[in-house]
Amino acid sequence: MVTRRSFCRFCEAACAILVDVETDQDGSERVTRVRGDATSPLSHGYTCSKGRNLTAWHHHRDRLDVPLVRGSDGGLVERSWDETLDDLADRLRSLVAEHGPDS
Repeated sequence: MVTRRSFCRFCEAACAILVDVETDQDGSERVTRVRGDATSPLSHGYTCSKGRNLTAWHHHRDRLDVPLVRGSDGGLVERSWDETLDDLADRLRSLVAEHGPDS
């Protein structure tokens, strides 16, 4: 097990956290515990209930780990991050071109 310093991403407070991570036999990592970082000068070890439950959220079966886009048949299809970000950039450029930069 290894402990990593990080911060909670649930809200704008960004409380400092310590994350315990174990490596499985297949090399995949699993978060096993999250707690407040008492050495943080801002959060002083505090975390809210959402922050303390990051382990459950991180490994939730419905968590999205890859971009999914709606296919022509209406179902969701995996795409790479590069494809997805390029598509979004093209759409934003088109909107700005048609409606201006404040659109």
